[in-house]
Amino acid sequence: MDKWASRLVAQAAGLEVAPGWLVREPADLAGEGGPAASEGGPWFVKPRRGGSSVATSRAETSDQLAEAVDQVLATGDDALVETAIEGTEVTVGVLEGPDGTPRALPLVEIVPSAGRFFDFEEKYSSEGATELCPPRSLSGDRCAAIAKLGLRGFEAHGCEGYARVDLIVPAQGPPVFLEVNTLPGFTPRSLLPQAAAAEGLSFADLVRLVLERAIAR
Repeated sequence: MDKWASRLVAQAAGLEVAPGWLVREPADLAGEGGPAASEGGPWFVKPRRGGSSVATSRAETSDQLAEAVDQVLATGDDALVETAIEGTEVTVGVLEGPDGTPRALPLVEIVPSAGRFFDFEEKYSSEGATELCPPRSLSGDRCAAIAKLGLRGFEAHGCEGYARVDLIVPAQGPPVFLEVNTLPGFTPRSLLPQAAAAEGLSFADLVRLVLERAIAR
């Protein structure tokens, strides 16, 4: 998974992305056009590759930004820095049917604990984020429009079988693409199974459908 390349794919497909920078070494931070020379944070800093928000952090100041970048670079990966976009975080689960046609599942709204973002602990702790399916903060029409963006992201990335497309929905303006999760969690508590359950698809049937599509390919 290359999050920087994924941003470029999303942009080419007409999806909105946050202002972002690829940082390969600390000097890139203060370089011309770098994040430290931008209008300011906050920012999110994450590894270019990887998942589960490991080594991902939110930086409010330039000093925190430098520390967060150093943390990512220490893992041996490049750092992706993106301007933080405030809004409602949602994920669009996409699932191929028996005939291979992808469809968007009901959206899931993600509500982290106060003062937190959807980091590793919020994802996996029993006391972590609240997940609402369908969303409570968005109208049905808004959810339908976002679902179409999720499908567009799925198809633009050449996904097959199933995936999740994560977005932030600001109060004003278009939804902002975060990333495509090509290997989403698959426990009964995970987001894709929750979305499938909201559509009446049991966990066992979901697993069966995914396996059948894989065998068919």
